Amino acid sequence: MNFPLLSFVKETTWDEIIQTWKQDEIDQVFWQKIYKQYSSWEKWREHCLQEFNLPKNGWRVYRIDDPELFATKAYCGPFNTWFKHYAKDDFPTKEERDLSSFGYIVPRSVLSRNPKIASIMENFPDCSQVLGVTDGEKFMLYEGHHRMCALTLAKEQGIKISTELYIAVHQFSTVDFYKHFYPQRTCNE
Repeated sequence: MNFPLLSFVKETTWDEIIQTWKQDEIDQVFWQKIYKQYSSWEKWREHCLQEFNLPKNGWRVYRIDDPELFATKAYCGPFNTWFKHYAKDDFPTKEERDLSSFGYIVPRSVLSRNPKIASIMENFPDCSQVLGVTDGEKFMLYEGHHRMCALTLAKEQGIKISTELYIAVHQFSTVDFYKHFYPQRTCNE
């Protein structure tokens, strides 16, 4: 895989991805309030990811060469809690989903005034990793939404954020990518 804005770092395992994710989140008070409802951070994230059926093999880590530009082009993951930022109803249409890049939704929603995102923008981690999937052209995140919003907002405001940002990414075929990108309503919603 050769992607503009990304430099290949290494092949990685699902266990390494989870450990990096845990290190990025476990000490954050915001997340502690949420995951304390579960027996552990791992159980919480396992519950969060269960419905998405992400593969455990075939992951690679890339350095994001221009985090602010990448953020504006990356797409929001298929999460009900994020749909409200770009969908007129409680579930996005295909057309709305096609407009769900952070560069589109952040300036047009309350995300541009969100205190958590402002705090991240002011205190962006020196080094962190996000999690996503691609079809070779679009990148959709499963983890790292608040950081993508902060980077997008910084770019919009002309603020340069200095960070080493990486993405653990799995490349799907176009057909399989769109199964993830265009989520289907389920009886649980």
